[in-house]
Amino acid sequence: MSDDAIVSFERRGIPARDAFDSAFSEMVRLYNFTPEDTRNWISRRVLGLPEQFVCLCHCLSGGLPRDLRRTVVELLDVPAGQPLSAVVEVLVRRELDRKAHAFTGAARGIEPSPERSGLIADLVSIPTVRGPGELRALATKIDSGDGLAALRTQAAAYLLFSATILEVFTDDLTRDRLYGVPGGEPQLLALARQQMAFDPRVSMDLLASFRAARGLAVE
Repeated sequence: MSDDAIVSFERRGIPARDAFDSAFSEMVRLYNFTPEDTRNWISRRVLGLPEQFVCLCHCLSGGLPRDLRRTVVELLDVPAGQPLSAVVEVLVRRELDRKAHAFTGAARGIEPSPERSGLIADLVSIPTVRGPGELRALATKIDSGDGLAALRTQAAAYLLFSATILEVFTDDLTRDRLYGVPGGEPQLLALARQQMAFDPRVSMDLLASFRAARGLAVE
């Protein structure tokens, strides 16, 4: 269940009991996986998966167990023998298409205005955007637009996250380059993904720090 559901359950009886409280006698909070947790979980299910792919799954899922499972299943659906960059492109593109529909649906539920129309025009263009540079440019455009600040920040954060994944997980990514950059540890990407559910502006700040440490463009 979501964190919101668990928080609601933990507040049971305050201020009043509800049907959700009455349906469960106990809930156990399962925290996000650490990189080691993810590595152990995957190793028991997929033999010999290279470390770069394991780390990719951890970053894309943010270490959230149910999302990790979904990501690994989608990874295994990609035809065998594909290079890292091709796998990353498939996984990121699928998720961008989903998020474009989700963000657009959220925008359409807002009262019509010129600002809403402009944002929707940008959101529906997400599936046509190619390459990390275009993703970053669209993220900047969306984030700097007028009105609907919360939704703009959510969309911009996810676009910047996706661009960063594409820029880091390339075919020449060695283990040393993956883990040997002070301040640019992959766990920061996982944390940025986690924070999108709570405060996307924090995600943007984490991504900016990660990108600076890696020598990637920071707008």
